Amino acid sequence: MAPYDGSDLLERVRETILIGVHKLLYKNGAFKEQILKNTPVVDAMDILIRSPLTTHEEKGKLLTHRKDYIALQKEWKKATCW
Repeated sequence: MAPYDGSDLLERVRETILIGVHKLLYKNGAFKEQILKNTPVVDAMDILIRSPLTTHEEKGKLLTHRKDYIALQKEWKKATCW
């Protein structure tokens, strides 16, 4: 079995956000001009969290995912720094 690659998971989170915003047109495409391919994941989540279009329940989930993403990102950086 190949070793776990945390960078792959981090990239999948980015792809998931971009698919939701650009292909599935989350909130009728309201974020297509704000969340671009090069928008950092945490910034994209912040845009969604700050929006009045995002429900309270969605914001809660996004805050949790944002926290988990940042923790994973820190762990990945620590694991790859010798």
